[in-house]
Amino acid sequence: MTVFCPKCSKSVRSNSRAIECDNCLSWYHLKCTELTLKDYRYYACTDDLWLCISCRDLIFPFNNIETPEIIEMAFNSNSDCLCSRNIACVKLEHLPRLNIVSSFDNSVNFSQIDPESNLPSMVNFKYYSTHDFHQSSEISSLFSDKSFSIIHCNIRSLAKNYDSLVSMLDELQHSFDVIGLSEIKFKLGKDQLVNTSLPNYKFVSQPSKYEAGGVGFYIHNKLSFRIRSDLSLITDDFESLWIEIDTKNNRNLLCGIFYRHPNSNLESFTNSLYDNIEKVHRESKYCIVLGDFNINLLSNDIHPPTEEFVNNLGSYFFQPHILKPTRITNYSATLIDNIFLTP
Repeated sequence: MTVFCPKCSKSVRSNSRAIECDNCLSWYHLKCTELTLKDYRYYACTDDLWLCISCRDLIFPFNNIETPEIIEMAFNSNSDCLCSRNIACVKLEHLPRLNIVSSFDNSVNFSQIDPESNLPSMVNFKYYSTHDFHQSSEISSLFSDKSFSIIHCNIRSLAKNYDSLVSMLDELQHSFDVIGLSEIKFKLGKDQLVNTSLPNYKFVSQPSKYEAGGVGFYIHNKLSFRIRSDLSLITDDFESLWIEIDTKNNRNLLCGIFYRHPNSNLESFTNSLYDNIEKVHRESKYCIVLGDFNINLLSNDIHPPTEEFVNNLGSYFFQPHILKPTRITNYSATLIDNIFLTP
């Protein structure tokens, strides 16, 4: 069967450099797309979805936003408010959403959890600018001396982006109990000449075998914790770091952060993760798993390994609490960073 490129109307030969749109299933010559050769090779060896221009305009109305505008939403300041008054008006609510049901509603704090009394409800997931976050009465009403708060950031080098992290935390105007960082780019056996000090926090990390990768936690000084070396791992495929936080009740809180390297062995990663989850499950403690998994949850209905990943975590009552894309480019929107909670 002869296949024709919708852009140039010429045939796409079997030996041509071409790429298939994952939405309309049309084949395009590489030269008829906006992709570079590097981008083309990336999509050829990963599970990330690629969409043609027509499908991007139909599904992702944000795709014409310039990268600086997106950055401005996350990091911006002025002398009056530490956040921008000119936040880009982007209708992010139109992005695809992962439809799941959570055992928590948005009013439940960890200190108040009673699984038997909390019926499943939709996760209250929204996009917030730093301004929206610290101005929201809905958010501020959830914070108290008894609540627990955690944030995850794919830092892409703590050395390069430390100042941006500090700026963002200042603009959010909330002292999170735990700050999880993935892709800190600390290499095993290499001295780190990096300022990791953050007032009122202690920093612990797990380096990588490579220049990329690595994970870390900032834990607030008010918390008593210990590193769970029996759960933490460094492998060729991923890094993980687990801590156990003492609570005032009989059940401590376990936090695990992961960074899975792109194109690494998915089966090796998931098997190791499930082994850890099984151990944690037997301990009957509250648990949070977060990080950059490089598994696009939005493809769970077309990619069996991703569907299995979501279902297996769900079998231990772990539910994802980030439901819309966390990485937006000119070509795609993927949900590869997440925070999973279980009662």
